[in-house]
Amino acid sequence: MAEQPGAAFLRRQLARAQALPPAECSPKVQAFITSVALGRQVCDLLPLEQASGEARATLPLGDPATTRRCGSDQKAGGCAV
Repeated sequence: MAEQPGAAFLRRQLARAQALPPAECSPKVQAFITSVALGRQVCDLLPLEQASGEARATLPLGDPATTRRCGSDQKAGGCAV
């Protein structure tokens, strides 16, 4: 799979941000580092599988686990995948 546009830039920016001592990080830099960590956790918890060239959630909306997570929001369109 080809690398997503901007991925190399974001990796360089993250490496620069992580190289700073925590005491010298601005709140914006700390927020950037935290957002990357949270994004990685989301990707780990919600893996995607390729189906006919299109990424989709591994649990379809009708799956019981999805229904438990979304509850009545799923019917109202509040828990779309």
